[in-house]
Amino acid sequence: MGYYFEGTLGIKFTPTTRPEDILNKFNSFLLMKGRPELNQILNQQVPLEVKTSLLVNILNQIRFLVIFDNFEDCLNEERNGIENLELKAFIQHLLNNTTRNTKFLITTRYDFDPLDGRLASGIEHISLPELHFPQTNWLMNNFTELADLGIQKKKEIYDVIGGHPWTIGQFAKHAAVQGVDDLLLDLSPLKKELIEFTLLDKSFSKLDEDAIKLLLSASIFEEAIPIEALSWIVGDEKDECPAVGEPLQKLLQWGLVSKEQEYDKSVYSEHTIVKDFALKKLKEDGLDKKTLLVRAARYYENLVAQNRNLWDHLKARDYYFQAEDYKSATRIVESTVDHLILWGHIKLAMDLLNDSINTTLGETKTNAEYTLATIYHRLGDLTTALKICNKIKNKYEEMGNNKGVAVILHEVGIIHQEQGNYKEAVNKYNQSLKIAEELGDKRGTAQALHQLGNVHLLQGNYGEAVKKYKQALKIFEDMEDKSEIATTLHQLGVINHQQGNYEEAVKKYNKSLKLKEELGDKRRIAITLHQLGNIYYDQGNYEEAVKKYNKSLKMKEELGDKSGIAQTLHQLGSVHFLQSNYKEALEKYNQSLKMKEELGDKRGTAITLHQIGMIYQNQGNYEEAMGKYNQSLKMKEELGDKNEIAQTLHQIGMIYQNQGNYEEAMGKYNQSLKIKEELGNKSGIAQTLHQIGMIYQQQGNYEEAVKKYNKSLKMKEELGDKSGIAQTLHQLGMIHQQQGNYEEAVKKYNKSLKIAKELGDKSGIASTMGQLGVIYEAKGEYVFALNAYIKAFSIFESLKSPYSQLASKLILELRDKMGEEEFKAEFEKLVNE
Repeated sequence: MGYYFEGTLGIKFTPTTRPEDILNKFNSFLLMKGRPELNQILNQQVPLEVKTSLLVNILNQIRFLVIFDNFEDCLNEERNGIENLELKAFIQHLLNNTTRNTKFLITTRYDFDPLDGRLASGIEHISLPELHFPQTNWLMNNFTELADLGIQKKKEIYDVIGGHPWTIGQFAKHAAVQGVDDLLLDLSPLKKELIEFTLLDKSFSKLDEDAIKLLLSASIFEEAIPIEALSWIVGDEKDECPAVGEPLQKLLQWGLVSKEQEYDKSVYSEHTIVKDFALKKLKEDGLDKKTLLVRAARYYENLVAQNRNLWDHLKARDYYFQAEDYKSATRIVESTVDHLILWGHIKLAMDLLNDSINTTLGETKTNAEYTLATIYHRLGDLTTALKICNKIKNKYEEMGNNKGVAVILHEVGIIHQEQGNYKEAVNKYNQSLKIAEELGDKRGTAQALHQLGNVHLLQGNYGEAVKKYKQALKIFEDMEDKSEIATTLHQLGVINHQQGNYEEAVKKYNKSLKLKEELGDKRRIAITLHQLGNIYYDQGNYEEAVKKYNKSLKMKEELGDKSGIAQTLHQLGSVHFLQSNYKEALEKYNQSLKMKEELGDKRGTAITLHQIGMIYQNQGNYEEAMGKYNQSLKMKEELGDKNEIAQTLHQIGMIYQNQGNYEEAMGKYNQSLKIKEELGNKSGIAQTLHQIGMIYQQQGNYEEAVKKYNKSLKMKEELGDKSGIAQTLHQLGMIHQQQGNYEEAVKKYNKSLKIAKELGDKSGIASTMGQLGVIYEAKGEYVFALNAYIKAFSIFESLKSPYSQLASKLILELRDKMGEEEFKAEFEKLVNE
């Protein structure tokens, strides 16, 4: 304040304040500031106008802030002007003629014009609403009785009495005698004082019928609202939105409503004192509170139709709930839950659903229970979700609601699927499918077929999966349901992707992406961009993968999709992991892990812990890695997620294998293999057989190794898993190479190389070229070896792979064998080709 003004003078007005009193206050203040001019004539027999003019002259020279406080005590009965004419003339003289430097601030409960319409542009009317809670908390800290209270207790006080500074002071005064908790139980003495202090009864008696109706009706709103809401709340079927400008001005004038700016729009609110007073008057005036609450809810529903604002929609829910229209409240909860979950407001979503379950009956209640079950499902608490679903299924059956039964069977199928109980999942989907077909429910039929496709996909039965997806796709196309068509095309892309048919996968993803863009479905656009990133990731093209992931991440951040953000951060961590940038990888994984833990996403948490374990494993920190794997494994076992349990057991096996503890490794691989066989997970079986083959290979038991590799290879060929086929052919090539059977090794490597080139798998191409180089070098074919090493190095370098260092080392060692001159000549020739 001192930066802007050279001094501040506050004068408290009373009903008896006269111009002479004000001049005396100014004189004392000016003498302190070293300005004696007014003092020299103050007691002389000169007209008041002369003294006032001298004061004005001084005030125009110096920057003072003058506060006229409690000015309402000087106003007339109508509160629209100054009662005492002499005081009025004096104040108007001051305000009209003090045009420079000094500023005046007049505080009053009632809005009035001190200059009667003159110099209107020079006066700003500032309506002061209640303090918001952060400012009220700060104010409470100035009172001994309130300062040491916890934030929750202070919020409880604020919710009851509001943020009026005088009210806070009076509350502190009463609390000093009664204690805070006792005072909160009986606020009647305090409220009586508030009514007397604010003269509410007197102000209320001055209002006309329209202003009274507006004041009482607006008390229903808990938040500051625009004039459109005020107009709506006093409306009815005959006149939905009557004009309220005139009654609103009266309420502002009498200080019963305050005005403030919110995002460049004027909004109005009643102080808590006024609101409590008005709510008590509602019944007396014949207004039905429930009717007004429902009308307030409908105002927000109409608003949501225009602005699509989630929080406005939830305001509508709250007003319906207060009006005890629980069915309408539940309808809104059902339609907003997905958005709340998406933005990470999981507890709020669950609390709202529990409110609905506790206040509704019949189908409405059962539907809310089903939605709650889906949240537990999404959080990874499959046991609780399954328990609720089984209870709901019985209810739907008792109601004869076959469609509801089909929906629950479908949901239970997904839960079993995620637990790895594929047989049970298929059973539930088939039951759901049968009911949907009997009901002629095309959408339900297609969704069940799609889900059956998902089970076959997870089991590696790609041919069966494609059949189911195509059946579902045909129905969705007949229905012209672009959203579901896009989803099914995406899944067909996933199959191509997993088979290593990257070109076809990209086509499917792009078709899906185009439909999602036409629908403006940003959330699912982000999912497909993420999946395109995964293709580049699998091809070893990490630069392109990161571009796609970042595009996806940006969209998810704009949407506030915390779950999706966590997933993409995880994948960015995986890119750093494969590039051996373990520090950056750990940073991304930990960011992802934190979000998943906040969301209560147990399954996602377990997967990221598993991945962090892989970092420690690759760094050779097996103890830390085992700790993370065991944390992950425990969570997966609690979730009953067999598929993921098998993955972590497989990874623990790899640690034992790396440590040379082949017996323990074999034990873990066999545990993993058994689960995968129970699940019918052909892709996983092939993966573990391959790994068991590697143990035999490391033990020098090449015959057993070849048997396991061939079993794995056969399954991968049946699945059409080109990427997996290339890896196992590469490994078979290594066995022949280790046995000195170079001709057979080259055949296997070339087969592997051909597939890697078809897939655009740069990392696979480079690895196989490197091995071919080793064979050529062993055979003394140094030029061929150099050519292979250069190609391997070039690819690894472009991928920013740590293997580029190994390729570089092989080239340097070969130079020593070839001799500097021959090496240089051949090197330049090959590089310039």
